Amino acid sequence: KNDVTAYDAYRSTLSKDANLNKEYQDYMQMLVDNREKYNVPLVSDDYLANHASKPVSDIAAEITAEAKLKNVSVKKNKSQFFNTFTLQGTYTGTAAKGEYEDWKTITQNVNDTLKRLSAKEWTGYKTVTAYFVNYRVNA
Repeated sequence: KNDVTAYDAYRSTLSKDANLNKEYQDYMQMLVDNREKYNVPLVSDDYLANHASKPVSDIAAEITAEAKLKNVSVKKNKSQFFNTFTLQGTYTGTAAKGEYEDWKTITQNVNDTLKRLSAKEWTGYKTVTAYFVNYRVNA
């Protein structure tokens, strides 16, 4: 439930707490004072590199083969800054060993597929993101 009145009252109470404000200011100052000690998350150079042009159909075919997918569809996405695509398909695993073990196996398969793709000649595979959804067991 969205209780805007209660939220506003809570914010008002916090804003009037001088001790909380001092603790917040001290914490922020500590962050500023120690900024040289923190790692700054960066984007991998792989995402900033200019990759050789390669037809989406070729990329999709290689991903489909490496991931052992069936019923694959590809949707191209274009924006002002990026040209991307989404590839969806069905992966059929082995006999179920329980949901937890199945998820571990599927996760390992996805990670192994990404590693194999990254080892290929075309450098754009190093920017591929993969995940799975709709886990289900057919009886």
